[in-house]
Amino acid sequence: MAYKSEVELCIEDGNEIDEHMRRFLDRKRQRLGLTEARAQEIESMVKASQTSFTKEEQEYMEILDEVIENGIIPNSVRRLLDREIKSLGLSEERAKELEEIKCKS
Repeated sequence: MAYKSEVELCIEDGNEIDEHMRRFLDRKRQRLGLTEARAQEIESMVKASQTSFTKEEQEYMEILDEVIENGIIPNSVRRLLDREIKSLGLSEERAKELEEIKCKS
């Protein structure tokens, strides 16, 4: 998602969005037709993902970013994801939680 990528770029050096970044993100949000509430949800999710996930969880979430289409994980990639879950040492339960987070964003 375009807005999510912009938020990630804005906070990659820290977890705060300064005044200049806020104006940039507001313009981007309006161009994309996102409500302020939805934009805030995305920003909160990005901030949380950068501070509260292990390296392995972050890696799995990056993989999910590449395969999720319209909030859905295609059946064609499920087997590949299952292998990644095992190779990263994630529990199936935790992987499902991460998938839910990503599918909502």
